[in-house]
Amino acid sequence: MTGKSGNYRADLDKHLAQLHQVADIPVLTGFGVSSQADVERFNAVSDGVIVGSKIVKALHQGEPIEDFIKQAVAYQK
Repeated sequence: MTGKSGNYRADLDKHLAQLHQVADIPVLTGFGVSSQADVERFNAVSDGVIVGSKIVKALHQGEPIEDFIKQAVAYQK
């Protein structure tokens, strides 16, 4: 599920961590990720984070996204 923003269920991290433990394939999360804190949170319980909505929204609004993309690319687990 992607494109969700804002309030996440309190037990979401627990569910993602459990899925990550039993999955035979990499688990990626993308739930309206729009901040460094979101990236760090979801990277802690999955193999990676999908960022899409924030970039698309910024492009549509004419916002500069270069710094955000540089931070996202530079971020490593």
